[in-house]
Amino acid sequence: MELTDNIRAVLEFYSSLGKQQAFCELKHYNGNTEEYIFSRLERAAFDQRDGNNIATFSRYTIWADDVRYLIKSAIESINTQDKEKAVEELTLALNAMGAFVDIQNMFDAQPGRMQFEKPEQILKEYIEFKKL
Repeated sequence: MELTDNIRAVLEFYSSLGKQQAFCELKHYNGNTEEYIFSRLERAAFDQRDGNNIATFSRYTIWADDVRYLIKSAIESINTQDKEKAVEELTLALNAMGAFVDIQNMFDAQPGRMQFEKPEQILKEYIEFKKL
């Protein structure tokens, strides 16, 4: 598959989970301790794909602030005893972070890169998860 198709597959999988379902397949853990979140990540990833070094990190930063907002809002929801809202926001934040990790793995899987995982492996995890 082309990189563009792989990035879109990552985003489609995570955005389809919405706020009700979380997917967390830790890929690089080593023991150390709403609305635009996926489209902002897509713009940053495509800037990275295209070598647009001027905008790439800014776009990732904007996206990361969306994630931070979701987490902050979830904490506020916990403080006001709105557990359902907190879980939904944390689930969306977790899925957005998962999309970021998998997109970066798609880049790493390109020839001449680290190639920790093959794109097919990542996409297969989505199919298996959806069967649950």
